[in-house]
Amino acid sequence: DYRTSSDFEDIVYVFENNTTLYEHLSQTTGALRQYLKEELARLLTDADFEEGLYSHLEPFHATATSAEIIQTLRRFISDE
Repeated sequence: DYRTSSDFEDIVYVFENNTTLYEHLSQTTGALRQYLKEELARLLTDADFEEGLYSHLEPFHATATSAEIIQTLRRFISDE
């Protein structure tokens, strides 16, 4: 359950507080890049991901921040 996972909370913290998340992701290469794309794609297709993401974000900005994070992850996954 994403809502109660402290590991997932740590991941969300990095997503939320990294203003250059896309740039960092896009600089990866080779096997690491492929791994990140596969795992992030898996997260994005998980029916519980968005709720889990939202639950660990700062409540006042959660809606906008979750949309921005999801858009960033999708952009990275779709890059060649």
